[in-house]
Amino acid sequence: MILYRKCCCCCCSRMLQAKCCRCVIETEKRAAVIFLTFVNAMFNLQTTSTTMELLPLVCLYILAWSARTDQTDPPVTEIAVMEDDDVLLPCSFGAMDITNMAFDWKKENVTYNKREVFLYESGNIYGSPLTGQAEQFKGRVFHFPDQLTSGNASIQIKTTKVDDSGTYTCIKASTPPTTLSRVQLTVECVLKDRTKENVKGACPKPILESRKTDDGVLLQCDVLGASPQPEVEIQGSDGSRVDAKEHQNSNGDHHNIILIATVTMEGNYRCVVKQPEICHEISSNYIWVNPPDGDLKDRTGENTPGAAKKPYVTTLDETKDRALLECEVHGASPKPNVTWQDSAGNILPAEEPQITKRENRYDIILQTTVTKTDRYRCVATQEEIKHQTYSETHIQMDDPTGWIVGAFFCVLFVVAVVLLVLVCTGLIKPKCYKDSQSTTSLSCDLVRHPDPDPKEPLNAK
Repeated sequence: MILYRKCCCCCCSRMLQAKCCRCVIETEKRAAVIFLTFVNAMFNLQTTSTTMELLPLVCLYILAWSARTDQTDPPVTEIAVMEDDDVLLPCSFGAMDITNMAFDWKKENVTYNKREVFLYESGNIYGSPLTGQAEQFKGRVFHFPDQLTSGNASIQIKTTKVDDSGTYTCIKASTPPTTLSRVQLTVECVLKDRTKENVKGACPKPILESRKTDDGVLLQCDVLGASPQPEVEIQGSDGSRVDAKEHQNSNGDHHNIILIATVTMEGNYRCVVKQPEICHEISSNYIWVNPPDGDLKDRTGENTPGAAKKPYVTTLDETKDRALLECEVHGASPKPNVTWQDSAGNILPAEEPQITKRENRYDIILQTTVTKTDRYRCVATQEEIKHQTYSETHIQMDDPTGWIVGAFFCVLFVVAVVLLVLVCTGLIKPKCYKDSQSTTSLSCDLVRHPDPDPKEPLNAK
């Protein structure tokens, strides 16, 4: 009876504490021993004072055991998340204030030092000031203090890890303890660099080198000491895979791989290594490749994939002194450089291009305003595939300089006609004089008739 009273005092004084649960469990273990002793005595048919004294404790054990066996565990809630995501594990007491109560989250089927996930006791939690939380969960598990008044005992695990996968139980600290929620959590790994996690066999960073050849640029990727066997590929900056030849040799479970590819397109390239079995992915640095120069020309007739078709040019608005031109390029890949040029090849200022991307193909619209008569062309250039194409249009403007020149010649023409009329009508008469000091110099004046000039004119006959 002393044991019974000691336990009752423990539970009554700390009925809502987690320690009460441990008290009940310890009591049940001792009661089991008492029960076996009692049964043994009964089978020996010895009714003694000791046997009668044990009878109340046996009853207590039977009641406690029946209460536990009558409790039905809640169904398991299955939750799956991707590694590094946050996850919410639900648990509720119902519509009640649990601020001054206690609940405990544990992970099942793990060693004791890994099962303590989160504990709340009347405002106290693991780390503030309670101790005993598993190292794996320190600083990563949080509850919702502002929702305790509505019975919310849910927790959130931040930045989940693959090792977090397992079954979690939310326990109400009562007599006996009550399981409120069970969650089966699955954390699916993502491919990422795990070299800093000391994962066994994770491939170190591959080495990518390049050198120019007559056929283009040769790329070589070296992968050393990977286990399990990795998947290796060379990729362009858009993630597209480059055809390559693979050479490998193995040393036990570790694999050394050399990948060789020849590229003819300018751009950035890298070597990517994947080991899905250990969720590891790592890549080399990008290197810039500039193949030997080729001639830019229109390659639409060569069926070059992605080569831009001839641009479509229109005049959107035209006045006597300016015109708005628009150029459209459709379905080009890689992305072309589009410019407006005059007949001398000078690149003209233009508006910001309108760019639309559809499945790695580009549509581009470019507008410019011109103010003089000339032949203008829209040029689409794709350096990566050595392709260039263009369309032209002619714009005729009212040139103010032309008007000025025309007016000047008109005035000269009028003056010449007037002088001719005056000479023909005799209103003025040309007179020419011979220079007395020269046998070849002759000067003429237009004078009105008659002329009182005392000088003797030359005979004009």
